[in-house]
Amino acid sequence: MSDITAQPQPPQDDAFQLSASGLEIWRGETLLLQDFSFRINAGDLLWLRGPNGAGKTTLMRVVLGLSHAETGQVEWCGHPRDERRAGFLTDVAWCGHQPGLRPELSPRENLLAWRPLAGRLSAVTVDDALARVGLDTRGDQPCHSLSAGQIRRAGLARLLLSDARLWCLDEPLTSLDADGQGLVGELIAEHCAGGGAALVSSHQPLPAGAGTARELHIGGEGTA
Repeated sequence: MSDITAQPQPPQDDAFQLSASGLEIWRGETLLLQDFSFRINAGDLLWLRGPNGAGKTTLMRVVLGLSHAETGQVEWCGHPRDERRAGFLTDVAWCGHQPGLRPELSPRENLLAWRPLAGRLSAVTVDDALARVGLDTRGDQPCHSLSAGQIRRAGLARLLLSDARLWCLDEPLTSLDADGQGLVGELIAEHCAGGGAALVSSHQPLPAGAGTARELHIGGEGTA
């Protein structure tokens, strides 16, 4: 376990909870989810499972407000998410299936460019974040010269710069070797132990070091 742990969370007036109820989600003419509900509280790790095309990424996009459900509601801290949208966005860190890094820039340059756009910043420095994900000797190389696993690590480093309470991670184990997957587990465990929560989509089993996860199967029963 690393010495860099989740930063203390600032006091909040509302209970920390993300919930969704009665979601009906379509992709084109395909019904993905119907009457779908779940909740996440502080300290929770919720693992979205299901085959390719089942709707895991689409569900995450709906939770984040990037896509819309036909029916149902997403609430943050007991209020409709869209009524608290600005606060919600500062409280969420998103790590998508694509790392979202500019290939001509180095990991360090990407992190420095992204940091002003983050909601709440942690006390972790860019140097600390790069070292934590194993890129302290690669931080100044252009991303196009790095391996797919190293690029994935650079994307994960953004999580350490954010003080967001909710992590939404879409297939975070993609392209990572065993050590890299273990790192993801450690980061998730540290975040949840520090009072955060994680919503993780993965068709691969989560690393044992991530801690105990509640499993939410897409395509089966829709409540967790």
